[in-house]
Parts: sequence; C-alpha cells; structure tokens
Amino acid sequence: ALGKPVIASDISGNGELIRNGWNGYLFKTGQVDDLAKKIESVLESDALPAIRTNAREYYTQNLSPDALVREIERCYRGAV
Repeated sequence: ALGKPVIASDISGNGELIRNGWNGYLFKTGQVDDLAKKIESVLESDALPAIRTNAREYYTQNLSPDALVREIERCYRGAV
C-alpha cells in the first residue's frame, strides 16, 4: 500500500499476494542465497518504480478497506 518493495518467502499465502517481480519478490524458503539475490534486485533494479506502482494498484483493488467492503457485500448478496 505504501509502495515499498516487499521481499517475502515463498511459503503458502505469500504467493497469493505477491507476484514475483511484478509487485514484490519471493525467495525460496530456507535459501539465504536466493534472499540475497532478491535484496540485490531491489537495490539495483530499474523496475522498482513499476513494482511500486503495481503494489499500490494491487492493494487498492484487492486489499484496501473499500475493496474488502465490496467483497463482503458481494458475498452477502450471493448468499441472499
């Protein structure tokens, strides 16, 4: 939401929120070398502005309070 680069392990759940290289980075769990590569990617990447934009867009469309209310309303309407 703040446009900061996210680096997270590839444990279940994180892959549902982060698309590697699009709105953040996922490293292989337990692989310190892979984590180091992802950190280097963030520090050296020309793609960082796009990743920030994509992260904000994903949050706004899927995780913001307004988006969550829309999803809850959709679920309730579907149940009625």
